[in-house]
Amino acid sequence: MSVLDFLAAIRSRPRQQPARFVLRYVPPGGTHVTVGRLEFSDGMWTFRYDPEYKRRQDLRPLEGFNDLDREYRSGVLFPFFAIRIPDLDRSDVKRKLDEARVRDPDIADLLRIFGRRVVSSPAFELLPA
Repeated sequence: MSVLDFLAAIRSRPRQQPARFVLRYVPPGGTHVTVGRLEFSDGMWTFRYDPEYKRRQDLRPLEGFNDLDREYRSGVLFPFFAIRIPDLDRSDVKRKLDEARVRDPDIADLLRIFGRRVVSSPAFELLPA
């Protein structure tokens, strides 16, 4: 099942459990900076920047989150985070889900298991909060 198929299918499921994540920027050889917080509650995903990140003049907004002062809300997971979820038909993905004893994963499960780092944005790290 592709990520897009999964995201479409999951919308028809009963309400997911609340979930919280912290996004960090980890520059090569530097110390990390908390970028913001991603949360899921009552059927809505929310992203908001951390005050520390907003104060940094040397850091730019993330793609799709241009306004540092806005709280972003959506009924579907934002693309910046959705790309962290691999295709569920891959054997390595199935094996990792089995190892984690996750039989019927929701989006938060997949972010927790697979979303920490991705090739497309290696300087960003997503961690359960």
